[in-house]
Amino acid sequence: MNIRLAYLADYPEYIEPLAHLHHQEWGSFYENWTFEIALQELLEAKKTVLPLTLIALEETQLLGSVSLIEDDWLKGFEHLSPWLASLFVLPAYRGKGVGKALVKGVLREARALHPQVYLFNHQQQAYYQSLGWQTLTQSEQQGKTMTVMVFKLR
Repeated sequence: MNIRLAYLADYPEYIEPLAHLHHQEWGSFYENWTFEIALQELLEAKKTVLPLTLIALEETQLLGSVSLIEDDWLKGFEHLSPWLASLFVLPAYRGKGVGKALVKGVLREARALHPQVYLFNHQQQAYYQSLGWQTLTQSEQQGKTMTVMVFKLR
């Protein structure tokens, strides 16, 4: 695969399709998080400052996305920032290095601005550990055990 990363802000035609995909994937986790809110979040994505969203493309085919945001709405962890959020790879492209490329790309973006980046997830701890993330703690959220992880950039 020839994966190319770009800022979502440069490709507005992908904003609405991504908002639908994000809402389908995580809408049940965040209380009152509607498609309209997902869309608004992606419309606010910038380049080189937060919030930003990177997309992975192969030619013009959207493969996935990842965001770097100030606050990921995780109760009890509002003091931590920034957060890697919404890592999403379309099912047909999973297991092909797209997620890894997106994570590396967002960490490059964060490196100039922050000493570390955080994320939380429900079932992907081993994946993130394989990319160098460390477990910080666990937290019960919406009836699920979430693992809060950190990547130290400096």
